[in-house]
Amino acid sequence: MQHAGGDPADLAVLLTLKDAEVSSLRQQASQLADELRRNVALVSEFKEQAAQLESQREQEARRAADVEQRLAACEAQREADCEAMRAAVRDADGRAAAQLLRARQEAADDAQRRAALLQARLERAEDSAQRMAAEAEAAQTVAAVRGAELEEAARQLAAAVEGAARTEESHRQLVAARDSKVLELQQRLAAMTAAGQEASGAHEGQLVQLVTTLGQLKDTCASQAEELRGYTEELRRLRDERRGLKAAAREARAQAEQLRVEKQVMEGALQHEVAAQAGAQAELAVLQAQLKEAVDELEERCKGAESRASALMGRLSEERGRLVDAACRLGGSCGAGGDLARALEADPAHTQAELQRAQERAASVREDLSLVRSSLLPLLERGAARQPPAGSSLAALAAARRRRQQREEAGRRSPGGSSGRDVAAGDPTLQSAMKSPLAASRQLPQGTLAGLVSGLCADVDSLQGQLRASRVRAGKPGGQARASESIDDGDALGRGGDAEGRSRSRRAVCAREWTRQQAGCGGATEGWPSSCR
Repeated sequence: MQHAGGDPADLAVLLTLKDAEVSSLRQQASQLADELRRNVALVSEFKEQAAQLESQREQEARRAADVEQRLAACEAQREADCEAMRAAVRDADGRAAAQLLRARQEAADDAQRRAALLQARLERAEDSAQRMAAEAEAAQTVAAVRGAELEEAARQLAAAVEGAARTEESHRQLVAARDSKVLELQQRLAAMTAAGQEASGAHEGQLVQLVTTLGQLKDTCASQAEELRGYTEELRRLRDERRGLKAAAREARAQAEQLRVEKQVMEGALQHEVAAQAGAQAELAVLQAQLKEAVDELEERCKGAESRASALMGRLSEERGRLVDAACRLGGSCGAGGDLARALEADPAHTQAELQRAQERAASVREDLSLVRSSLLPLLERGAARQPPAGSSLAALAAARRRRQQREEAGRRSPGGSSGRDVAAGDPTLQSAMKSPLAASRQLPQGTLAGLVSGLCADVDSLQGQLRASRVRAGKPGGQARASESIDDGDALGRGGDAEGRSRSRRAVCAREWTRQQAGCGGATEGWPSSCR
């Protein structure tokens, strides 16, 4: 306005300057607009990065929550497993106490199975702990990587904020808000890192508790191993007691064999003595019936002895199998298990040999009975009425019997013993009587046979008393009672019970009555009394 009245050239120059200023201002405005658009694009880019960081934070939070849930589930599963193992241990203790009262062998087997089950559960728990440790390490690695990425993003944001501050001061508030957002993200990241470290510490404490629980379970397994060793000692003691009972049974069988041999000799002599009686056809018929009954009874006893020997062998094999299984479960490192296995390897051969000898004796008895049926019974049926000449073979048999009793007493004082066949083999008089009972009976003097028969009945009664005493001694609880029952079942002489004892006592009374009748009649033969028929 001050140049309104001035020179037009000055006005033109002024307008030109104003136009230049306006154009420069327009250029600056366009530059500022471009810079503003770039800043707006940068801000939108920063917002997108912040949204991405927020989504990553949410994903990390979800992952952390998932890891915590899995840790909680694993902890609950581990607690359930521990509680189940404790319940299993308590249940195992209860079952072990109950099975100890029923059968120590079954308790040992059950304890072994529970130990294997606990060992498998311990291994599974260790594997689970290792997997959880690996997952925790992976989570820590992921958290470290995310932290590095967030730090890098924070550095980029800081650099962008500094560039925007240098280029445009008008955007300081936006940069300050962005800085506050970055600081908030860093605080959240630090909180997440601290929470992860706390979770790792809690997990380590849980692992320490799990290791302590595993140590307690190992101590429980060691106590159960001690119980198994106690069961092994008890089994060894029962095996020694069973061997003692077997020795007593063998002694009783040897005495029964001796009496059986003597009974065979005396029966042959008695049959031929009665066959030589004149005019005693009725008494011969009664004696024939009694002899047939005795032969049938002896055959039944032989069959029963063979069947019981087979059953006893089966039971011994079954018990040996169970003992071998227990020794194998104890392991090669246990000295008691090795000794038990070696002893069981040597025991069946001895038992088999004893059973074989018993079967051979039963076969010999059957052969003797068949000989009695084929040779002696026909003699009784013929009923020979001739009177045998007097001789001295019966006195020799009585002397041989006294010598046998003396040797038996000496054998009881010395270890070991001899069977009835050994006694008969060592005595030539008994051998001759067994080989030719007819010739021996023809040389028997009258009145002496009844004494031998009564002595034989007394020997049978004494043997029966010894068997009763052995049963009383063997009547103990546990495995001794079962061993005594098996010996009583396998004893061929004790099968008849009280009825057979009464029958033998009646026969002894009849023999004594017959002796008195012969002594009163001056050696005349009148046969058996009517009460013994």
